[in-house]
Amino acid sequence: MSDQDEKGFTLIEVLLSIIILTIVLTTFFQFFSQSMLFSSRNVEKQQAIQIVRQLMNELQENEHVYPINDETTLNDLFSKVDNIEELQKKFDISLTLQQEEALIQVHVKVQSRNWNDVSAETYGYISSSP
Repeated sequence: MSDQDEKGFTLIEVLLSIIILTIVLTTFFQFFSQSMLFSSRNVEKQQAIQIVRQLMNELQENEHVYPINDETTLNDLFSKVDNIEELQKKFDISLTLQQEEALIQVHVKVQSRNWNDVSAETYGYISSSP
């Protein structure tokens, strides 16, 4: 029986197939890790947008309930946001009020503590007269 009659894989063929499989799997797993990072960033972006909307809506719907420039008022306002304690661990939330004649300009900004490029902000106006 000669060596050429035997069928099977050589050691070099097996090692080469393992190397190719390793390269393919490494690329595949890198793609999924990047997509998970992208997904978590988008979740934080959506949360930031939701905080901004909730704060602005609460101020505009109940503009005469909150006395302007009162620290307890801002705490009451933040308490209206769902899960605010958890969100304040992930985001820096700022609210700026500026008097402009009969209106008060409201600037709400939310910045992620995990991602520098994830933030949301909006401007709005509420009436300063009761």
